[in-house]
Amino acid sequence: MLRYTIMPDFGGAYGWINRSSDDFLGPCAEIDYLYAGRTPPGHLLTALEDWQRIFECAPHEHVGGIGPPVDWLQFHAEGHAIARLLKADLGDAAQVLYQKPMEDPNHRCIERIEVLRDGTFVHWPKIRRLRVSSFAKWPSVVTSGRHTGVDRAAQQWATRCGVTHGAWRSKDGALIELDRLVEMNATGSAECVRANVARATTTLLLIEGPLTGGSLLIAKLAERLGRSYGVFPIDTPNRVELANGIRGWLAGEDIERLNIAGPSEARCPGIHLRAAALLEEVFAPLRD
Repeated sequence: MLRYTIMPDFGGAYGWINRSSDDFLGPCAEIDYLYAGRTPPGHLLTALEDWQRIFECAPHEHVGGIGPPVDWLQFHAEGHAIARLLKADLGDAAQVLYQKPMEDPNHRCIERIEVLRDGTFVHWPKIRRLRVSSFAKWPSVVTSGRHTGVDRAAQQWATRCGVTHGAWRSKDGALIELDRLVEMNATGSAECVRANVARATTTLLLIEGPLTGGSLLIAKLAERLGRSYGVFPIDTPNRVELANGIRGWLAGEDIERLNIAGPSEARCPGIHLRAAALLEEVFAPLRD
């Protein structure tokens, strides 16, 4: 099936067409190619061109720009919305994918997704990248927040693996135990969450559904502080493939001080067990 990937590049490029089954983007192509002589919807064309212009005008590493820096979270949200509109209009005539550009410092985190007919997304891992998917050592410190769900799964997993776990206290930079963190008030807990992101060498966000609530705030905080982070939806039937993707991403990151965060059990019932099982899968090679 014809595959069209939305990904911005310089020179006005925003889309790439592939007529084969290989793993490559294919040549640059405007959406006119998808409509076989028909005129593409004007609002879609305008949206793509305006969206690409934000990327092109922004400053990037080694490339100057006349516009403001890219807010990558907002930029990808707009790109996802455009991809959904395109898929809704094309139906089964083509696969529609969205891929992050390499200029995004976190482009390797959920780098490529497919938009389905109902508007949902499916993660497309980079096959070649998954072959390089190991790291050499455990984190020295694992931090998390005070909630149930992903926070508690991270704490219990670290304890089972013998990895030091806690949360950074903002006022003096001390690492405190989870039980003492639970007793803190909301303000103290929020300060620890910020300190966790600020002191971490990277943050792993495990989510289900859209990036919202506290998880979104953590991602925005990491953006503002210039800290490495990755967001991985774990509501997928193929846990092995997902674990490979996370492992491949972690292999390129400094995980000396790993912060793990995500929704609470109240927001996503059952996420505690799913996150715990996934963490075991991700770090299983270090046990071998």
